[in-house]
Amino acid sequence: MLSRVQTALKFMTYGILIGIFFAPDSGAETRRKIMNWATSSFRELFSSITGGNSSSG
Repeated sequence: MLSRVQTALKFMTYGILIGIFFAPDSGAETRRKIMNWATSSFRELFSSITGGNSSSG
């Protein structure tokens, strides 16, 4: 199972890198979008771990 997870993470990383390299937006805009995505993903993950009791401000 760990092998499948590693393969999935590897290809997800490849997809992210290819998406960044061929992004139609400027570098600053792409970085802003990535940070927004990472922040929202972290909040969703944290919320699911804590049972949805996180306070967003």
